[in-house]
Amino acid sequence: MKICLMLYLLIFLSSCGTNNKIVGQRFEIQQHNETIGSIYFSADYAHIRGIEKGTVKYFVDKVGSKRYLFIEYIPDNVLNCKPDFWKTLKYKK
Repeated sequence: MKICLMLYLLIFLSSCGTNNKIVGQRFEIQQHNETIGSIYFSADYAHIRGIEKGTVKYFVDKVGSKRYLFIEYIPDNVLNCKPDFWKTLKYKK
């Protein structure tokens, strides 16, 4: 089951606009002002630590004048089903 989880983080992406600006960056994920995890962006993946550890597809989309980060949430039990599949599959926007 894939759920597109919109993280309304304290990430303000510049209006110039490509998702390359977040590559190599690490951000904290907060909920109700409490840190619940972190995200590190490589060129192909978003590496999540905290709630569920794993690697997920991500993309940045502009809605009006704001940019939002969308992450496709894949539960740990699904991610661990076929580790060889997830290691070889690369995601890019």
